Amino acid sequence: MIVTIAIFALCIQWTAARVTFSHSVILDEFDFKGQSSITVENLCKDTCRIYASITPDSRKLADNILIQTAKGFKTLSSVADLRDPSNNIKLFLEISKTPILTIANGNSGNAGPLVLYIVNKAATYYGSAEVYEAEGLDRAALPVQSITVMSARPFTLTEATYYPMGVIARLAGFDALGYMTDTCPNLYYLIANPFPGFSFTINGPIVSLLYDVQQFHFPAGEIKATIGIRNTNQISQSGFINSPGYHGCTGKPAYRSSLYDMNSPIVEEITDPNPQSISYDVVTNSDRDHALIVRNSAGTEIGEFSDTGDVAQMSQVTDKSLKFSWTPTVDTYFLVRYNSTA
Repeated sequence: MIVTIAIFALCIQWTAARVTFSHSVILDEFDFKGQSSITVENLCKDTCRIYASITPDSRKLADNILIQTAKGFKTLSSVADLRDPSNNIKLFLEISKTPILTIANGNSGNAGPLVLYIVNKAATYYGSAEVYEAEGLDRAALPVQSITVMSARPFTLTEATYYPMGVIARLAGFDALGYMTDTCPNLYYLIANPFPGFSFTINGPIVSLLYDVQQFHFPAGEIKATIGIRNTNQISQSGFINSPGYHGCTGKPAYRSSLYDMNSPIVEEITDPNPQSISYDVVTNSDRDHALIVRNSAGTEIGEFSDTGDVAQMSQVTDKSLKFSWTPTVDTYFLVRYNSTA
């Protein structure tokens, strides 16, 4: 069942820190809370593009967040609404010759769930990436090299089975898909004939896909998204499970949102009607009292992971389901990546 996302009162406090990449920054509501304005330096000194996502409940607050341009101010909500009506591709506000970009917050230091993706023109795929809002995404099977999907609400992203293809996915913008840019891991990596499709739970603001169009001269399969996430998913040939907002990019803080439940224990399950050979790796900074626990289909504990550092700990098992349990504490995270014979 898809879980409807509600706003949670935050007992666990988020550490104030922007998520900054080599050619971009991703801002959230906590960057604006308690601030009358914020500034972004250097990304727009030549040219940058600004993409935005908000929620229906945060629209009024977004109306009062103003992005300074050479011709005046643009509201955050108006930027979030920019789309090409012919194909639903998300459009952007382009800013040039602005070494210090100012964004004013007219909400007396308040803000609601939002995503601002500000990316410099030096970014890989700057001129070619297709960017979409998760809500309403229904992309036909067409050729593409890179796709980015954004949402201020957690969402589920699916691609249908289609022609042979190689695909990677990272929980960052399209600029993090390039080589020698940012150390963001491939959370999904699969080359298959035919490509089996996927279903991702995106418990964060952004995901980017890169298709191997050099080796495979075929379209990507139909891509859809729905708002809401599942805690039980079908075992696939490649997949991942992560704590809310965590992306795996080395040295960068997690994404933040008042929609992420960081107060309740998390239980995620992958399952299949038949036993599968599953290899998985785990990264977490949780202490032993709040370790990530892995249980098999019989409910037996088969793994306990804590304070792994940046080196993933590998495990292998044959079973028809695995259950991952974790209790969040301040500034903790986990990431599980797996491959299987499914």
